[in-house]
Amino acid sequence: MKLHHTKLCFFLFVSFLTCIPRLGSAQNIALVPGISTTKFPVSRAGGPTDTIQCIVVKVEYWLSSPAAGGPVNIAFQIVNLSPGAGAISPTISMVAGLNIPGFNFRDKHDTMEIRVPIRMQSTTIVNNIEYFSIQLNGSSAGDPSHIVLMQANLPITSSQGKDTSMKKEYMFLNAANFDFDASNSISYLGHISAFVPDLYGRLGLNAGIMKINFSNDSIQTTGRQMSNVLIKPLDPIAEGTKYLRQFNESDYVTKYVMWSFYFQPFLKFKLSDKLEMLPHLHYELQLNKWTTDVTRRNIQTDTMAMSAEDVNQAYSVINDFGSATSVKFRSNYSWVSHNFGVGSIFLVKPWSGSKIFVQFVGGISLHEKKVQSGKILPGSFFRNADKLDLFYLTRIYLQQELVGNLDAVLGLNVQRFRTDVVANYAPYLGINIGLDGLKKLVK
Repeated sequence: MKLHHTKLCFFLFVSFLTCIPRLGSAQNIALVPGISTTKFPVSRAGGPTDTIQCIVVKVEYWLSSPAAGGPVNIAFQIVNLSPGAGAISPTISMVAGLNIPGFNFRDKHDTMEIRVPIRMQSTTIVNNIEYFSIQLNGSSAGDPSHIVLMQANLPITSSQGKDTSMKKEYMFLNAANFDFDASNSISYLGHISAFVPDLYGRLGLNAGIMKINFSNDSIQTTGRQMSNVLIKPLDPIAEGTKYLRQFNESDYVTKYVMWSFYFQPFLKFKLSDKLEMLPHLHYELQLNKWTTDVTRRNIQTDTMAMSAEDVNQAYSVINDFGSATSVKFRSNYSWVSHNFGVGSIFLVKPWSGSKIFVQFVGGISLHEKKVQSGKILPGSFFRNADKLDLFYLTRIYLQQELVGNLDAVLGLNVQRFRTDVVANYAPYLGINIGLDGLKKLVK
């Protein structure tokens, strides 16, 4: 090994002593001395038997007579192989040389770069640095050369943390959903999912179950109504009967709980070492429940006697207020949605042991018949029930490896599933337990 190293140093020293540009076999052409490094393949079971590496060399050319002749052909040769380079057998893969037209030649020197493809055979030699030289075809031993140093192309060991991108992954997330409005409330968000990128070739699958207790007030509205209430429930609706004409104001605050069962087959595209794109189809079975708390205040009440025209109006037999001026009650509203759409997932690996998941989905929703209990809400609410509607979903989260099988997850879920209501958002922070951690829990 020491003798081999000494020969290499002597070879480099002599080569640089002779690095004065001179003419090669092609008139008016000279190679610019230089050094490049490359890798040669190491023999492995099932590995490649050879490889082609492109070496960039520089040549200069000039006009040495008043008139240039025909095109000048540039070709190369390999010389000065180290002892181990013979087994690698580097050969030039340029079938024909490069022709430079005569009119390109000028009185001054011009320099150009040429990519020279070198084919190298795989070998079992992995300890030495091997070398060879590239010269213009027909050059002598003292003419300028470009030295190529070769190292074995061994696998690189990595000490990086867990790579969570484009690998099979199972999520069991328990998180707190934060509300940043005046109430500063916290609710629950749970997510169980399976991410399988290698289902079949480039086809993968992302599927899961998600429950969100939206902590934000999904709907906050105020409405005013006129109502007629019988003073005595058994009074006849007839001319002369006394009743209460009420002018009321109602505040509606609706909380939203959603169960999502989603299925997303995707194709995988690797855009770079840190970015992958997964366009996908989307189907989602969505179970929805809205709970509306209503505060109703009486602004004015008058005692009236029915006229002939008043008999045809609607009358309530129950006075919500009694002796009070305000009343509160709750109404539940539930329905099922089928969401069909297309979207795309972007996976980013910003640093070791981390993953950023970004998803955009859009499509149509089919809402099944509603089930409602309690007070009837104004007709402007949920006017698109039992119809096709539009929806969109944006899901973003950062997943960072902590210790063992635990990951911290910081995310945001934004969705609008009906065109007649506002979008719902859920910022959350939680802990994900990996598959190995789940196995330990059930033992």
